[in-house]
Amino acid sequence: AGPPITPVFKVMQAQGADFGVITGDASGTIYYDQNFFWRTSLKLVMATLIHEFSHVNGSGDDQDQANLDLTVGAPTVNISLTVATDCFGVRG
Repeated sequence: AGPPITPVFKVMQAQGADFGVITGDASGTIYYDQNFFWRTSLKLVMATLIHEFSHVNGSGDDQDQANLDLTVGAPTVNISLTVATDCFGVRG
C-alpha cells in the first residue's frame, strides 16, 4: 500500500494543492505533490514558491491576501497569480 501519507499531504490532497507548508514549522520545508501540479510555466512555479515562502516566514493566506489588496478568504490561488503578474509579467 505504500508509506503513510503525512498530515500535510492529506491537507494538500483535500485542497488539490501542489505546494504546501506546515505553518510555523521551523524547518522551512515546502512540500510538493505532483498529483496536483497545475503550473504551466516556470514563472508560475516561481510565484507559487514565493507564496509558500511567505508561509515559511510566518504569514498566513489571509494576511497575504490583505497585503496584496485581494479578497480575503477567496481561493488562495489568487495570491500566486497576483505574484506571477506583478513580479513576472504573467498575463491571462
